[in-house]
Amino acid sequence: MTNHPHPPSDSQAAPGDLERVRQLVNTLDLEAGQDGLASPEETTDWLKENRLLTAADKPLSRSEWERVVGVREALRSLLRANGGAEPEPRALELLDDASKRGPLTVRFAHHDGIELVPSGSGLGGALARTFAILHTATIDGSLPLLKICGNDACQWAFFDHSKNHSGVWCTMATCGNRMKARAYRERKGKV
Repeated sequence: MTNHPHPPSDSQAAPGDLERVRQLVNTLDLEAGQDGLASPEETTDWLKENRLLTAADKPLSRSEWERVVGVREALRSLLRANGGAEPEPRALELLDDASKRGPLTVRFAHHDGIELVPSGSGLGGALARTFAILHTATIDGSLPLLKICGNDACQWAFFDHSKNHSGVWCTMATCGNRMKARAYRERKGKV
């Protein structure tokens, strides 16, 4: 993804497994016009590389691929809510529907407490792993810090590392400056 104005991934990285969710959302780079999930084959490869599918899982069908792309965009809507926007009801419905297809079980670990563990394979297992990550991030408080850039032309997922957790843009140097300049021009034009 050359020509993308974002800093190296590690400066926006989410903690632990939540980084996989951030990277999933960022498979679509609106500014560069690149989609890392452009086909069932590319999506299968991406899911395997990110340990959401196993090497033994079969390639995704076209309808499974469409489901993954839908989940990605529904996650983008969900993460927009972390910046104050209301998630789209259709996105929440899509996530609820997708969550029904991937079995999760509760595991009682002696020292580690209770955790959700995906118990399926294939796409259902991959989505269950993703939803288990989101559940853990809700409990540990990290999910609200995974946000979508406030620049509608960008919509890059970033983890808000700012001290007061009030980040709005993926980077101040690019999107922040663009949006502030746009707001200034709009104010000047209205005066």
